[in-house]
Amino acid sequence: MRMDRYILASILILITPAAALAQAVANAQIHGVVTDSTGASVAGAIVKATQTETSQTVSTTSNSSGSYVLPNLPVGPYTLQVSAPNFGLYTQSGIILQVANNVQVNVSLQVGSLTQQV
Repeated sequence: MRMDRYILASILILITPAAALAQAVANAQIHGVVTDSTGASVAGAIVKATQTETSQTVSTTSNSSGSYVLPNLPVGPYTLQVSAPNFGLYTQSGIILQVANNVQVNVSLQVGSLTQQV
């Protein structure tokens, strides 16, 4: 009984760091700043990243300085959409996240209801 506990504890010690490391490096992040056409920050913009292979979506809101962060995203291809009241929808596809990437996507929103695709 005591030997079984020792073996189990040894196995857990060996497996746990490897599993934690695998989870830590299998993610990436997208960050940036949302501004208007004059360069002023846009607070409260909804920023949504969709992994195109799985359709998994993660969203956040830009802060008072227009900054946003979408952390812990699984690797793969993404489409980014940004929307805010009184501005057109911004869409950028073809963003490829690889292991431990920290991709910066700054967005300039245009006034009105136009759609911009990059």
